[in-house]
Amino acid sequence: MKQIFALLACLLISNILSAQTNPNEVFLHSKDHHYTILRDDTTFVYIMQMRYDRRESAMKPYLHHIDTILRNKGNNFTGVNCRLIQENNAWFLFQKRKRKERKTRLDTAQNVTEVYYKLNEAYYIAQYLKMSSEIDKTYPLSQPNHYEAYESWNNLPYKIKHYLMFQNLANNKIDAVKHAIMQRLEKYESVKKFIAQNAKTASYEVLRDTLSKLSTGKGRQQDIEKWRYYLRAVHEIAEQKPEFFFKLAEDLPDNQHDIFFSIDHTEKELLAKLKSVVGQESIKKKFIKEKRSEKRFAIIGVTSYVVMTVLFYGALLVWIF
Repeated sequence: MKQIFALLACLLISNILSAQTNPNEVFLHSKDHHYTILRDDTTFVYIMQMRYDRRESAMKPYLHHIDTILRNKGNNFTGVNCRLIQENNAWFLFQKRKRKERKTRLDTAQNVTEVYYKLNEAYYIAQYLKMSSEIDKTYPLSQPNHYEAYESWNNLPYKIKHYLMFQNLANNKIDAVKHAIMQRLEKYESVKKFIAQNAKTASYEVLRDTLSKLSTGKGRQQDIEKWRYYLRAVHEIAEQKPEFFFKLAEDLPDNQHDIFFSIDHTEKELLAKLKSVVGQESIKKKFIKEKRSEKRFAIIGVTSYVVMTVLFYGALLVWIF
């Protein structure tokens, strides 16, 4: 009986989507990648912004928001943030700005498959990054990652489905991804919390073995989120049991750089506490040397920035006058 109801539900959803995805639609687009979907009485306007994609070293359109505008009279459509008007057989999109409207000419898109691809890509990337930002509010050590967004998009098998059907599939996919990410981060969070709450009383062996659950081996590339939690957990140990900090660096040579990196060269009080640890002189000397090197590079970086800024504005003044 349950299977019958499930089948009926699927058929109902399919019929609804089919009804939505077969109106008399006309697709318009502008040179700055905005898309407008003309329907009978309702029109969707995809407002895009350009985002630099480091994976492809190119600027790509990114969905900022979707405006829904309604037919007013004739071929005029009006919404909260924009309006669409036909003048002399040409379509123009008017977007509200602080001082005045921005007028953009729209041309008819000839390749509908290409339109579906671009609309779906923009929608998916925007929704994925929105999901990542929501996770970041709960787990601050997880930052929105546009690399993962594009990788997830590239693995989708239904990129050129009708945009309305795609949105339904995309939302389900992103919900599943969000659940999986939060499960993973909750494991990292529980390890970090255990170390923070027990660093003062737990034995070295317990802390070392617990910390190993966050280890990424030789470098953060394997799992950057896990790496961030590893650094934070090591920082907790350094604050509460500084003598264990250097023992970890000795016992875990593959993670030694990350262990040192967990302490910033600007944390003067913590650095003083670590320097005062009795014994372990060899590893302590190596740590202090690395922090001094970091400080030196930071000073060089700031100095170079100041010099370049002064030279730039000096040259600009000479050019002006």
